[in-house]
Amino acid sequence: MQGSTPQHYTIADFLKWNDDKELILNPKFQRGPVWASPARSYLIDSILRGYPIPKLLLRTSVDRDSRRTIRDVVDGQQRLRTIIDFAGNKLILGPKAAEYKGQRYADLEGEEKDAFLAYKLTCEQLINASDEDVLEVFLRINSYAVPVNAAELRNARFDNVFSGLVKSTIKRVMAVWELGVLSNRDRVRMVDQSLVAEIYSFFINGVQDGDENRLAQVYESTARLEEDYLP
Repeated sequence: MQGSTPQHYTIADFLKWNDDKELILNPKFQRGPVWASPARSYLIDSILRGYPIPKLLLRTSVDRDSRRTIRDVVDGQQRLRTIIDFAGNKLILGPKAAEYKGQRYADLEGEEKDAFLAYKLTCEQLINASDEDVLEVFLRINSYAVPVNAAELRNARFDNVFSGLVKSTIKRVMAVWELGVLSNRDRVRMVDQSLVAEIYSFFINGVQDGDENRLAQVYESTARLEEDYLP
């Protein structure tokens, strides 16, 4: 198996490859589309703001009969599917996209569209790799992944007034985090969200056990209230 050094291709490149049937989003070792709407909106928001996103891993080979380069997505299918759906006006951005909420690609200003199409995705390619090689790489990538914790699951699941309040509070009390109340690693794993949610839970329900199941119930109950009483 021959690897490659990381390379950079624009979103416009990937859209063309997809249109030309040279990009395979769902090879047999990948999962189907599973990302929830908040995660999809957050990814597009990151791209529109020019923030970096994780690199993609492709299996690149040349079809000797059609003489076309074919790219199987080994890691990054959800990201590319989200990007392609947004570019095709099939994705309406949710609250995770802040001021871009409610917009499709067609609603962007001309300069914003240009920046989106010119955004560079970092890719590493497996050149002419066999299915066995690709599967081995895919399994190794996923074996390194840190299991998702309860706070990260709530962040992906809930996108409502209460979750927004928790996140905005975290930003307003940056001075507290700078005192070392939580480590940077804890904050990366969203432990700060659990802490702030537990404080708000005290004001809502009084003193209770602050375990993760109890916090999930607070998120669920506030989400139901929002559905019942907010337009």
